[in-house]
Amino acid sequence: MFLDFRNKKWSLLIEKLTQIFKLYVEFFIILKFNFFDIVLF
Repeated sequence: MFLDFRNKKWSLLIEKLTQIFKLYVEFFIILKFNFFDIVLF
């Protein structure tokens, strides 16, 4: 029971972290493309 609860907690934490990571990745990709647009055009 306790172990199961701990695993659930960890999985929620990891899920939240992956969501945040995906947001940052998207943000940096957009920034990068905008930067190249500014430099090239």
